[in-house]
Amino acid sequence: MTRALLRPCHRLLMRSSSMGQAATDYLLVLALVALAMSLGAQGPVNELVSAVAEHYRRFTWAISQP
Repeated sequence: MTRALLRPCHRLLMRSSSMGQAATDYLLVLALVALAMSLGAQGPVNELVSAVAEHYRRFTWAISQP
């Protein structure tokens, strides 16, 4: 009888300890993808940053013209 009373509580403890697992897994995968994209001198992230900087430079030059 005591064992039957402890069983639902045990299930709740098991469920609550693994509820944040998926969020942690997604965060880890996202961090690894971001790291892989930023590696190297000509990585996609570096190309994006340099393209935005170039367009901003051209934009500021254009609006500074009389």
